[in-house]
Amino acid sequence: MTKLFFNENAKSRSNFHRRPEIRNHKPASRTPSSASVGTDIAIGVDEERVTNEAIAALSRSVDIFQRGGMLVHVVKSCDPPKKLKRDPEASRIVQLPTPRLRELMASAADFKKVRMGDDGPEHVPVHPPMWCTRAVQARGYWHGIRPLQAIVTSPSLDPTGDVVQRPGYCPDTGLFYQPSANFPPIPNNVTRDDAIEARDKLMAIVADFPFTDAAHASAWLAGMLTPAGRNAIDGPTPLTAFDANVAGAGKSMLADIISITHTGHSMPRTSAPRSDEEMRKVITSFVIAGEPMVLFDNVTHAFGGASIEAALTGTHWSDRVLGKSEMTNRLPLQTVWLATGNNLVFRSDTARRTLHCRLESTHEDPELRNDFAVADLIGYVTRHRAELAVACATILRAFIVAGRPQQSISTWGSFERWSDMIRHPIVWLDLPDPAQTRGKLREDSDQSAAHVRMMIAAWDDLDPAGAGLTSAEAVRMLDDTRSRTEDPYPTARSVFAEIFGDKPTAKSLGMKLNAMRKRVCAGRTFDGRDARGRLRYWYVTGNGESGESGETNLSNA
Repeated sequence: MTKLFFNENAKSRSNFHRRPEIRNHKPASRTPSSASVGTDIAIGVDEERVTNEAIAALSRSVDIFQRGGMLVHVVKSCDPPKKLKRDPEASRIVQLPTPRLRELMASAADFKKVRMGDDGPEHVPVHPPMWCTRAVQARGYWHGIRPLQAIVTSPSLDPTGDVVQRPGYCPDTGLFYQPSANFPPIPNNVTRDDAIEARDKLMAIVADFPFTDAAHASAWLAGMLTPAGRNAIDGPTPLTAFDANVAGAGKSMLADIISITHTGHSMPRTSAPRSDEEMRKVITSFVIAGEPMVLFDNVTHAFGGASIEAALTGTHWSDRVLGKSEMTNRLPLQTVWLATGNNLVFRSDTARRTLHCRLESTHEDPELRNDFAVADLIGYVTRHRAELAVACATILRAFIVAGRPQQSISTWGSFERWSDMIRHPIVWLDLPDPAQTRGKLREDSDQSAAHVRMMIAAWDDLDPAGAGLTSAEAVRMLDDTRSRTEDPYPTARSVFAEIFGDKPTAKSLGMKLNAMRKRVCAGRTFDGRDARGRLRYWYVTGNGESGESGETNLSNA
């Protein structure tokens, strides 16, 4: 009786006590060593051989994968990462715990040890030794065990540009497709007309939302298409931010429409940590779990920081395991990040990584509106999610079939591959470039850029000839004229009060100017020349005619 995968014949295991002989090992090409492998594994002091045979036996199991240097399995009804609220029925990737690994080892092979009986040596079945279980777990790479890149629950594109439609595991891509609905098949050679029909179907469901303009509606469509194209994008994706001028405008509903369409469940959500240390821990737990989408819901503070910025522009993540001293291996970063809030403000480096979708309602209490074309929109999306998910994949596939025609749009640094897969198809279908919304967001959110503009205006007031001033001279000029009835430097005095809260010292002003050095703003920038040791004269260069602004030029983002 061969007992690989799951040992369904419990009686056969008890018969081992009546079969002291051990069967001959059969060679297996999957093992990286020269050890032979069969159904039985003889326990011995040659631990490497035993571990290799255990791994070879596990490689035949359909329940085990490797991902980012960890052994994992796919489960449902599992507890989500701490602080994440999501549907417990959603399939998730979970690191294989030691007891479960030992169970799988026992199901994959029969471990035996030698003991002396009345008639001489005999081989008896035993549990997989814990030293072997730990050795298997610690390998970091397991020859023959299938790599798992992601779980896919709706039609989407794989790294080759084909649509994932066949359920099960694909060894060529590492994707595991578990369709969450009965999705209609998508022809391989869809056309631009098919894509236009799909575009209209998707945009119709959000026709009643008060988008600021058409570009912000395109930004929502970009957020809708991103999960369908995520596994075909060899690079990071930006944060999609749903913003509004008033509560109840529909920000969270826009996010839920995306998640329901692609997964059948509402968007997994968490609160936005205020400290970067807490954000780092939150990101690590989500990445380990392979969460496809995460929403930072109802952000009330300036959002951003080093950790989320690294997650938005990186392709892999490594951090200390929560509650332990060891580090994770390099985990693939494929989570699509989203955020909602009223009048969102982002830290400067986070703003440039953000796709902005804003709603501006004219109603005082927009949640009381009753003039929607579809009264129960979430119910409608739930019922029609199969055709909506197919529409997303159809747009992206049609763009690829057409030869990926490049559109006349600006580049977006760090997100070039996402732009190729998401922005270009949207513009190809005669909609505005969704990245047009970023200029105003950066202008409003980038406090450091605002300070550069203000300080340039102050220096124009203090040093109109551009001869250069030291920070001490600038402070002294304001001190010497403070008591005058008519202030000769009103702009500089106002700027210093706004930035520093009061009159700056020469040291604090010098440090601020040094931090701004060569930061280009509207074609102008601060620079300094050294004289007399460490003394530095500050002046403004440029004529303001370069036209470089966050409105149109994204290449330096």
